Amino acid sequence: MVKNRAVICPQSTSENPLLQELPFASVAVATVTNVGHGPNNEDAAAAFALDQHKGIAVVADGAGGLPAGAAASQHIIDTINRIFRSYKNKHAQSLRDVAIDCIFSANKKILRKKNGSGSTVAMMLVEKNKVQPIYVGDSILIVTGRHGKIKYINFPHSPIGYLYRGGIGVNDPKQLAALSHIVSNLLGTQEMYVEIGPALTLNKNDTVLLCSDGLSDIMVTKDIVNLIRSGTLEQAAIALLKKIKHITQSKFAEHDDITFCLLRRNS
Repeated sequence: MVKNRAVICPQSTSENPLLQELPFASVAVATVTNVGHGPNNEDAAAAFALDQHKGIAVVADGAGGLPAGAAASQHIIDTINRIFRSYKNKHAQSLRDVAIDCIFSANKKILRKKNGSGSTVAMMLVEKNKVQPIYVGDSILIVTGRHGKIKYINFPHSPIGYLYRGGIGVNDPKQLAALSHIVSNLLGTQEMYVEIGPALTLNKNDTVLLCSDGLSDIMVTKDIVNLIRSGTLEQAAIALLKKIKHITQSKFAEHDDITFCLLRRNS
């Protein structure tokens, strides 16, 4: 059974990050809403602890421009919550298999709504000192060491992501602008597929970031990593949230909703 959980279903911009000590990790979540796109934040984030050493963090980003994007991202969180509540440690399938089942179950639920909605999802599974990323779409997952060495970053399911995966950089600002809001893989589609990243060792001083693609639209990876790699988790989350607000208020009036989840082992 899920013994402890920290959940955020953002409705408006966070004044401060929501901090939670879970048995398997320390977690910080926050969101910045683009009120110009409507009253609803289309992102959702959650972290669930299954026992003292095992848990999952997730960020879902409802597809902008599609109907009921906020509802689609919330369906993902609700499905994960429901399925993991029935998770049995002794006789269940692996944590990875349960997480994948959650994604396919949420996809079926969104498809049954028949309202054209969609969402991306980024998950990080934590089991003792190991983590494993699982994702659909263009949200970002990063694992970084204390000194800023990036141990893992995913390739988004987008035209830009596929170009980088193939070793082709995108340096033309016009091309970047034209491609930056195109996502090639979504829950809410029959063609949805799940990408499973490698199992990684998570050291105690490493930091995990899950974020909606709105963050990568306004900040480059090295700047994000420099803010989150050191200090306490609270300090890192406050610094990142402050920077997001500064950039969006001064330069990006038409930014996307931005939601992030930071995670560090606490033992």
